[in-house]
Amino acid sequence: RERWGLLLRKSHPLAQKEYISKEDVWNETIITSDRFAIQKELVNWIGKPVTELDILATYNLITNAVNIVDSGLASAVTIEGAVNMFATDRLVFRPFHPELSMTSVFAWKKLATGFGAAGSFLTYFKSMF
Repeated sequence: RERWGLLLRKSHPLAQKEYISKEDVWNETIITSDRFAIQKELVNWIGKPVTELDILATYNLITNAVNIVDSGLASAVTIEGAVNMFATDRLVFRPFHPELSMTSVFAWKKLATGFGAAGSFLTYFKSMF
């Protein structure tokens, strides 16, 4: 289960809040995932059409968006667990309220576990859970 919210600069006014509301996002310049399913969930949660949101850009990896957030140009819509490795002295994650969360699954063919790097990754993944 993944909790969604905004990655913000610590100096951003919204960083002082415990949670980010729908209304906060209405007036915020944001960067969001380029995945259509994520954008659809976000629009449903916000309650406004995507054309009424100030979306500066989309990203496929949060690492690509961090520099834009750090520069102060926009805030990034992301999952909480994706931002733990970034500079906490300058950036902060604030979850959405009401909560927006999604689940992820990891699936593979039972009898075809793959070879090489894919097989090694599957072995590692299984050992973690």
